[in-house]
Amino acid sequence: MTTIPITTVENHLDTHCENTTSAKRSRLDLLPIRILGSAILMLGIVLPKIPGHPGLECPLLKYTGIPCPLCGMTTGVENILEGHFATAANANPFSFLVVVTILLSIILAKIRFIQIKSLYIKVAVPLLASASWIFQLVRFHII
Repeated sequence: MTTIPITTVENHLDTHCENTTSAKRSRLDLLPIRILGSAILMLGIVLPKIPGHPGLECPLLKYTGIPCPLCGMTTGVENILEGHFATAANANPFSFLVVVTILLSIILAKIRFIQIKSLYIKVAVPLLASASWIFQLVRFHII
């Protein structure tokens, strides 16, 4: 019969518990989000004021007839900034998430980096993109 010292078992349990409870974190730089977001908000304010503003055409939709997950995002952001929330939701409901994220990154200007669990990024981004794409496919009567 083999005996395992208690300290070895305790060390194994401690290591196992540390690995399962502590998730890997990613360091997210908010500066690019802030800069790009500011440009998006400025375009969302300026573009509707341009006479004959045709909107931005999605290349995927133009050449294949299939909308991308971001279709309607420009229209949605423009409508949110003009206070037309129902129209924005019809164009792309995820434009609300984009505007809120941009505004938070600007408001929290003193914060340069945030730590976020890698799992959130690996799960949330594809999940949101998939949900947006399904919304667009339904909106364009493809499914």
